Amino acid sequence: MYLSFSKLISSVPNWRIQRFLNPFSSKTGDYKMSEQQNFEASKLIEKPSHIERTSQWLDVFIPNVSIVGGFSLTSTPYQYNLTNTFELSIKYSTNPPAKWFHENAKIGDSVEVRVGGEFVWDEKKEQEDGTECVMFIAGGVGINPLISMFTSILEVENNSNVNYMKKVGVKKIRLLYSAKSFSELLFYNRIEKLRKEWPQVLECKYFLTGENVSPSQSPFANDESEFCYGQRISQKILGDIIMKEHDNLDKLKCFICGPPIMRDDLICWLKSAGLIEKRILLEKW
Repeated sequence: MYLSFSKLISSVPNWRIQRFLNPFSSKTGDYKMSEQQNFEASKLIEKPSHIERTSQWLDVFIPNVSIVGGFSLTSTPYQYNLTNTFELSIKYSTNPPAKWFHENAKIGDSVEVRVGGEFVWDEKKEQEDGTECVMFIAGGVGINPLISMFTSILEVENNSNVNYMKKVGVKKIRLLYSAKSFSELLFYNRIEKLRKEWPQVLECKYFLTGENVSPSQSPFANDESEFCYGQRISQKILGDIIMKEHDNLDKLKCFICGPPIMRDDLICWLKSAGLIEKRILLEKW
């Protein structure tokens, strides 16, 4: 579900819904997912400068809803500066803020927002840390902040892919994305578009834990991305990736966002493989 917002003149950042675009949902049992919601601001006043880093957390204050909504930005600062828009991905639930967006929000409604959070891709810091290889690991809706991060890395601001990648310093991005089924792979088309634009940089591996299909029967058998059916991200898979970067672990950084049990296992396995703790960053749910 896409929503469009306009900025109101206020001491508190306030956004008004302008339009709804491209509704999308997938449903498995009681599971319902909205791919993303797009918030657009008009250029009537000076834009606030608080959307400065990728994947920042957005607190949303909805009129007559006592609970504050909390959602990760799925767009990038570059998009915000260029188009005055930003995106959120909101899963349907009975939680009042999420439910409001899915069932009650309409054109003309307004909400107040506050940006924060430290689980971000900080280009300047990563350059200082000498980060050249990045591994993003997502479980389910954990893709939300990560899509913002690697999109930001791959965004071309000067029409020169080579020069831009030299400036950023990142030579390799690996995405490990786990979901129950293909229909629950949020942003799949966007991710694959980026992979095809950056085939030497972005490598994707998808784990569909609730689907059992042999490799030969996979509808993506000839695709350059790898699909793993009926299995989760394992210690061996992580170990194999770390082995490839064994001589450059001081240049590798890993960002994790997923369910607690998955997250705890991944951290343990990464440490066992030789990656030091300060180079493992995670978003806690």
